[in-house]
Amino acid sequence: MMITRISTTESADKLIDELTAVGDQRFRDKYHKAFMDRRSRSTVVMVSHQPTTIQEFCDMVAILFDGQISLYNSVQDGMNAYQEKLASVERIA
Repeated sequence: MMITRISTTESADKLIDELTAVGDQRFRDKYHKAFMDRRSRSTVVMVSHQPTTIQEFCDMVAILFDGQISLYNSVQDGMNAYQEKLASVERIA
């Protein structure tokens, strides 16, 4: 679900929720081109649980966990922290 439609709005800010996981290959190719164009002149907040999506599109990471948000200026640091948080939840369960 995409909250703000990239293809039709000129707003500088975008909030995207897992859009990269939907559609056929033609749709994903069209979306990727439009996204990369808009990304160069917009602030984008992307919601995803897919590490490859975060690594491909993002340059920093925010993790919302147990009601707290943590910011990471490095995608790799954010990915490592995310994996640690998931491991801690799995140990509890």
